[in-house]
Amino acid sequence: METWGSKEAYQELKQYNINTNIVTEDWVVNHYKWIVWKIASMIRTENSLYEEYWNKEKIIEQLLFRYNKENNLRKHSALKLIIEKDNISTKYMVLCVSNIIKNTEIKNDNDDENPKEPEIYLELTDGWYSINAQIDNILQDAVKNKKFL
Repeated sequence: METWGSKEAYQELKQYNINTNIVTEDWVVNHYKWIVWKIASMIRTENSLYEEYWNKEKIIEQLLFRYNKENNLRKHSALKLIIEKDNISTKYMVLCVSNIIKNTEIKNDNDDENPKEPEIYLELTDGWYSINAQIDNILQDAVKNKKFL
């Protein structure tokens, strides 16, 4: 079976009239990840979508859509606006927990100069970009006790 990923998508996107100063390999890697994640979620919900959506043409279509929305229409996702300091972080928004990240580099409890790092972070996404969020002890315990999956 042929493998086709973000690197191949980036090469294919170069064939379109896009600004490669904006559509960098990192930009494609990020959006490729969230497009595949979205399409896979749709297919898990409705198997009949597999043939229509699980192909490179649909991914290229989605990448071009995102390029157009961000660069031609100047519409940006909630997280991108916050990350680039174009909006406040206290604004109401709906984010999805896309990953639970366990911190393997826990600091020593007895080291007062270096406080203990949180054991768990959450990766949050708006479907276009993601951030790692530090969570409080109550949520840390909920994740550890598998009450928050």
